[in-house]
Amino acid sequence: MFDASREKPVFAGEEEGQFLLHRNLMGMIRASISSPLFQTMYFKQNGEAVDVLENGNLSCAVYVSSLLYLHGLLKEQHTWVSTTIADLKESGWKDITTQRPGGVIVWGPWEHSTHKHIGFSLGGNLAVSNVDTKRSPQEHHATYGENDDGSPKRPIEAVYWHPKFEEEK
Repeated sequence: MFDASREKPVFAGEEEGQFLLHRNLMGMIRASISSPLFQTMYFKQNGEAVDVLENGNLSCAVYVSSLLYLHGLLKEQHTWVSTTIADLKESGWKDITTQRPGGVIVWGPWEHSTHKHIGFSLGGNLAVSNVDTKRSPQEHHATYGENDDGSPKRPIEAVYWHPKFEEEK
């Protein structure tokens, strides 16, 4: 596994130069759009194999945590938003006030769901997160649009940013 504290990941000494952590993460986020890769995860419960992601219905935390884990930016993969947030904080992610491409967005519950939700910022008013109706990561408005009064349909609770991204500039 890649350790973000290193200058570059260990690829059997194959490549020279600086591993571009943020650029690689952004490339994977964009490439993941519409991917079915994050639809299923099985656990044995009461002697039965159960898809705890309900065929992509509950995949947001697995999607985000899997990409971050692959880049050495989280300690583990997670199926719950709450444990993903805890790992973000333990792994050096900082709460910031504005969206930045590659930042992790957390949305609170809303009229369509009692669950918190997690995804990635693309910057501006765009985000990528698992969309339950599509059962895969999709690009969408960062607050799912606006209500008639101009307020966000799904307000953002927090945005997290990793200081390692600054080293690429």
